[in-house]
Amino acid sequence: ASDVYKRQSMYSRRSQFPINLKPSEFRNPETVHALLSSRKSSITSTEKSRGTGDFFDGTFGLEKKVTTHTFLDFSFIEIRSVVGVDTALEYARQIMEALSVIRKVSPATYSFVLRFSSQITILEYENLPRFTSASNNAYHRKMCLVNLAKLEYGILEILDSIVHEAIHSFLYSVELFFPFTDKAHDKPDLILSPWTGRRLSAHSFAHACFVWSALGMFWKKYHSCSQTTSSSSFLYDRARSGFSGRAQANNVRAGEHALDRTIFAHISGMSV
Repeated sequence: ASDVYKRQSMYSRRSQFPINLKPSEFRNPETVHALLSSRKSSITSTEKSRGTGDFFDGTFGLEKKVTTHTFLDFSFIEIRSVVGVDTALEYARQIMEALSVIRKVSPATYSFVLRFSSQITILEYENLPRFTSASNNAYHRKMCLVNLAKLEYGILEILDSIVHEAIHSFLYSVELFFPFTDKAHDKPDLILSPWTGRRLSAHSFAHACFVWSALGMFWKKYHSCSQTTSSSSFLYDRARSGFSGRAQANNVRAGEHALDRTIFAHISGMSV
C-alpha cells in the first residue's frame, strides 16, 4: 500500500477553482449557493462530444454532446455535473454533507477517500430506474454518482457509494503492481454475487469482497458512534449479507482457479 501512496502524485491534479467551506457550513444550502454565486468564474461549462475519452462518456454511453459544469472543488475533489447548475448545487450540498459524516465517523476513512478520489461526476440517466454509482480502472480516482434524484436512503446512500468507489480506486491502484486474477482462467459470469444477484468474474468478485467487507466495518463503526437508523441498518446489513452462511465459501471456491493464491486465501477468511 505504501508504494501505491507514493505513486499517487503522478495522478494528482488540483482544480483551479478552490472553494473552502467550514464544517458548520456543510448543512447550509444557502451558504453553498451564496459562495458559488459569488464565484461565477468558478462555474465553467464545457461541451464535449461522445467518445472524447471522458469517463462518463465511455461508462454510460451518453449520446452526442453533453454540457459539463465544473463548479466546485472540495478538498482536492473536483465535483462536475452534466445536470443543470441549480440542481447540481443541491447535489453538491448533499455530497459535502456525506463527506462531513465520513470525517466525523472515521477520519482515517475520510483521508482515504480524499487520497483515492479526485473527481465526482454527477449524472442523470433516465434509462436507469434507481440511484447507482460507478468507477473504472481506466479512469483513475474518478467516480460517477448517477440519478441522485432517485435516492432511497438519503445522504447515507451517497456516503456509502463514495466510500465504495474510493475502495475500488485503491484496489485498481494495487493491481498496477499485483494482479488479483489470471485473466486466462477468468470468465465474466463465473460467480453469482450475493450482494447484487449479478453474475461476476472472479476479478469483480474479489473486488466486491474487499469493498463490501470494508463497508461493513465502516457501518459497524458508524453505529458505535452515531444513532442507528433504518437506512444505516439496511446499508450495514447489505454489506455483511454476502459473508453469511456457506455462500461466501462456495463463491470463493468457484473462482479459485482464476484467483491469485494470496487473494484467494485472504477473501476465503473474510467476515464482517
